[in-house]
Amino acid sequence: MADSVAYSPDAQTVMVIDRWDNMRIIDCRMVGSNEPTEWSLREESLKLSSDGGSDSVYQAIFNHVGDMVFLAKEDGQLAMVEYPSLKLWHSFGAHVAQCYTIALDPRGRYLASGGADGFVNFFETTEFIATRTVPTIE
Repeated sequence: MADSVAYSPDAQTVMVIDRWDNMRIIDCRMVGSNEPTEWSLREESLKLSSDGGSDSVYQAIFNHVGDMVFLAKEDGQLAMVEYPSLKLWHSFGAHVAQCYTIALDPRGRYLASGGADGFVNFFETTEFIATRTVPTIE
C-alpha cells in the first residue's frame, strides 16, 4: 500500500513510500517500454532513528533541484536526505506531535509543514528556521 507518492522535478523518477517505510524508486523512462520487466525498481528502507525511537515517514517530496528529499516524520521531525544516496543530511523538530504533511513553495524559498499539533509551520529553506506558525481549525 502506497502512503506517499512523489515525482522528481525532472519527471524521470517516482518515489513511493509504504506504511512500513520502504521506499520504492521507479525509473519512469522505462514506463513506456514494451518490456515492463526492464523497469528500474530500487527498494530502500528509511529507518532514520538512531535511538530506537519512532521514525515512520508520513510524506516525502523532492526539492526543486531533485538532489534532496524532505521527509515528514511521526516523531515531529522534518528530515532531509540526499538523493540518490538517501544519506541523512539534516533533521530538525518541526512539530511537538506527528508531522503529517509537507509542501515546498513554487519558488523553493519556503517549506510548509502540517502536524498533529494543529499548526502549519513555515521554514525558509536556506537556514531552515521557522518564519511563521499558523494555528489551524480542528
